[in-house]
Amino acid sequence: MRKIISILIILSVALALCGCSDSEKSKRKDPKEDLFTKGMFAIQKNGKWGVIDKKGKYIVDTEYNSTTIDSKNGLILLENIPEADENGLITENVYEVFNPKTGDSIISSCVGVQFSIDSDYICVYGESSEKTKVVMQEDGTIEEEYENAYYYVNQKGENTFDKEFDEAQPFSDGAAVVGKENDDGETSKYGYINTKGEYFIVPKYDKAESFYGGAAAVGNEKKGVFLINKDEERLTDKKYDNMLINYADEKDPMWSVSKNKKHGLINAKGEEILKPIYDWCYSDGYFIYANKSGKSGVFNLDGEVIIEPKYDEIYADSCSDIKGYKINKKWGLINNEGKVVVKPKYDEILTFLGGNLCPAKKNGKWGYIDKKGKQVIPFKYDGASVFDNGMATVVYNDNCCVINKKGDITKTFDKEYKNVYPYSDSLLAITKNKKWKVLDREGKAISEEIDYYKNPYGQIVGFCEKEGCYNAVASSSLCSEHDPLLKKGDN
Repeated sequence: MRKIISILIILSVALALCGCSDSEKSKRKDPKEDLFTKGMFAIQKNGKWGVIDKKGKYIVDTEYNSTTIDSKNGLILLENIPEADENGLITENVYEVFNPKTGDSIISSCVGVQFSIDSDYICVYGESSEKTKVVMQEDGTIEEEYENAYYYVNQKGENTFDKEFDEAQPFSDGAAVVGKENDDGETSKYGYINTKGEYFIVPKYDKAESFYGGAAAVGNEKKGVFLINKDEERLTDKKYDNMLINYADEKDPMWSVSKNKKHGLINAKGEEILKPIYDWCYSDGYFIYANKSGKSGVFNLDGEVIIEPKYDEIYADSCSDIKGYKINKKWGLINNEGKVVVKPKYDEILTFLGGNLCPAKKNGKWGYIDKKGKQVIPFKYDGASVFDNGMATVVYNDNCCVINKKGDITKTFDKEYKNVYPYSDSLLAITKNKKWKVLDREGKAISEEIDYYKNPYGQIVGFCEKEGCYNAVASSSLCSEHDPLLKKGDN
């Protein structure tokens, strides 16, 4: 059982930011997370990537170095196996963009591709139609070759603006960052174009980030970093060391700002929501979580204190009116007014996921409690997931099972599976071989065993080489000594 429990815990955490209470739903779109993106799922098998649909049918065979799904338009970015030159050297990866609806590639060969966040325009880096360079061949002859440049194409792969740029980024909030090189060929200044390809801010900044909510972070050597609007009016007067977008809510965004290694938050008006006095802070689009001197608290989106920063940890349950808090190595429940509902007595607490039941661990076993801390389902499981659409998965007597909200076992999975957990549209299973399988909602396997997959955020998820360790390979949540949730010597 050494690693099974922690794997289920971590995978449950992946669902923690999904689902909202009715009161929050009236304010914001429910961010319910699916395993599939636009009905597609990027998988890796035997070192090569492909894409399957919800029935397990291959849309793209597993024969590529990488596959990435465009969450807006459902296109697929394919990284081909590059061909070596006559000296056996591979200098550039070759990408193409595939449209699964038509079965055609709208871009057949380029060096790089970035999909735009809220636009149909695709940012491409590839062979220029204008810029050339003179190259001396091995036989001493001189030939002219095309250089690479940035440009934008539409959903048909057509050059949208009939323009090329020295550097460019995808569109966001109706604008895109573009760079202009100086005479020695190095990018020196950045500006912005609109959706017609016209400059509305000429390249003049040493640093420029994408627009969100009508504001963007820019900077130069003399003035440092600051926030501007689309009229290029400066929105921040205070000097910060750094400024990065907080991606949780793109329509009502915030920026993380730092000063003297401390962190705060500002909004799109440049107003300071949290002063830069915290060790870390972030917004999930519903609440702000911050830590100061090792103690965590919660604020509303106006920066007003909800839960004083005096707890060891606060569980980031985005949509529930009840959250887990930790103090002196034990967990309890606290509401969004900062009132303790249940004193700390649990080994671990996860999330209500916008519902009325929450997994909790007591005396080494998992069960489920309600928002008053009352036991609803007994503490008898070796692992437990949050409830999703009325079902949760648990590990009981070495079997992975589905239970309902009464605690009744409605399905027991084959011993092939060490763990299964629910998404809103499917199930994801961990096999004995430390591989993944995708199941439908009835528990029927729709995929073969796969080595890695990409979650809806584009992060690659797999296992470490050491026994049974879950590891989000391409994200920041890498394991600490191969498993951050297990204590030393836990077997």
